[in-house]
Amino acid sequence: MIFTAYLDIDSIMQAVSEEAVWRYITKPWQDSRELVMAVRNAFQYHEAMTFHRLAAEQLQRAERLAALGHLVAGISHQFNNIDVGILGYVQLSLLHKDLPAEVREHLEQVRVCARRGTEIIKELATFSDQSTQWGFTCGSLTDTVIEALSFCRKELDAEGIQIETEFADECNAVFNFGLVKQLVMNLIRNAAHATLGKETRTVRIETGKQGENIFVRVTDNGCGISKEYLPKIFDPFFTTKGAQAAPGSTQSGVSGVGLGLSLSQTVAQAHRGAITVQSTPGSGSCFTFSLPVA
Repeated sequence: MIFTAYLDIDSIMQAVSEEAVWRYITKPWQDSRELVMAVRNAFQYHEAMTFHRLAAEQLQRAERLAALGHLVAGISHQFNNIDVGILGYVQLSLLHKDLPAEVREHLEQVRVCARRGTEIIKELATFSDQSTQWGFTCGSLTDTVIEALSFCRKELDAEGIQIETEFADECNAVFNFGLVKQLVMNLIRNAAHATLGKETRTVRIETGKQGENIFVRVTDNGCGISKEYLPKIFDPFFTTKGAQAAPGSTQSGVSGVGLGLSLSQTVAQAHRGAITVQSTPGSGSCFTFSLPVA
């Protein structure tokens, strides 16, 4: 900031002490070039300080993600040991042929719950691996989306899903490659699951730039999300798949623990970005992940 004033030392010193002044020029100035140079230098100083602040914020976000990743890794490892023990003893118990039917049924329910715990562990472990393995670097969102799609392509083709793509060339940002790839894969797989029961199953994937943000958008022609569920879809462990699906829903045959969108939202926020959703029940949904350009 530039402070212009007459020779009022008290006002100048007060402004300096409050860090409201970077450079000051007193009136009347003899050479207008001095003012032009001061303005130019002030803008350069502001840009440098803004870049420094953003770099510091990115470092802090990376450190927080890494710390969270290590914590999750430890918890998931310990929980996995417990889960393996439960499944093992249940399996051994079920080998007894003379078990009463009621006891056998209860053991089957224990096994179902333990397997759900295993799925949760896998989700947490994936998040942990990506957060600790990759730092924040400048890269192409389009290239990341293409790689994420290549990981899902085989299962999408096997299910007969039509893939439509529209990728932008200039789509660069500073992000954690592993986490963003996992986020995009979650969106693609959710879109694929949503199209179950449709005669023609279609998933469209786009990247582009809008204003000061770049984005990846995943659209499907699936079952859509009802208005009552929209506010809850990013809540941890909320799901409309598997046992939590509505009676007769095509989603009852899809496994899900309700962590995919929750973790994806966490990743988006760590990148100073956001995930937005538009959905019409019976017609499909559109999820958009946006983050600031590099």
